[in-house]
Amino acid sequence: MVSRAQATMLSPAIVRQLACDADLIPVVFGSDGEVLDVGRAVRLFTKAQRRALWHRDKGCTYPGCDVPAGWAKAHHLVHWVDGGPTDLEYAALLCQRHHTHVHDKRLVATVHTPDEHGRCVTWDLTPGSYDRELPARLTQIRRERAKQRATAQQRAAERARLDTGPPDPWIDEPPEHVIQGWVDEWMAEAEALEYESALREAEIDDALATMLDEERANTP
Repeated sequence: MVSRAQATMLSPAIVRQLACDADLIPVVFGSDGEVLDVGRAVRLFTKAQRRALWHRDKGCTYPGCDVPAGWAKAHHLVHWVDGGPTDLEYAALLCQRHHTHVHDKRLVATVHTPDEHGRCVTWDLTPGSYDRELPARLTQIRRERAKQRATAQQRAAERARLDTGPPDPWIDEPPEHVIQGWVDEWMAEAEALEYESALREAEIDDALATMLDEERANTP
């Protein structure tokens, strides 16, 4: 990265350090100066997140440093340019001196529950520890994001089921022509039964009439 103000070159480590504290839009150029990729703006920690860090870390988290929280900055434990989130579990307070030192030595830290001294951040002071831990950290972040997406989708599906109300009893209603066919069949059967009943009544009436005629004929 080139500084036009002083015509100086900035190292990648300095650029990463600036990305922790500023709203940057990274642009990748090719060998001939053509734009290859334009990244998105680097997201800063919110005021609420910084207050939470002040309460949790109390000050600079680098071992042996006593700089108070008001003089410290929020540092991405997994750099934003590497895919790190702006979440409290991936953040720690650092004073300017140790912020520069952490980037120069490529150091990594872990956030955990408070220890016996009330500290929630532990630094691995081995040079290059950040680069060794980065693949595992990114894998963990991707798993957490996938789990969050799955949970959000499940909750959305549950809300959708609740909002639809009871099942519609007519959702599987047959087409009108099928219903009309059933009605026609039922009416035809009813008419046939009525016709048969009428025939039986006529036969009974004829039989009674015949019996009456026979009785009259046999009566002296």
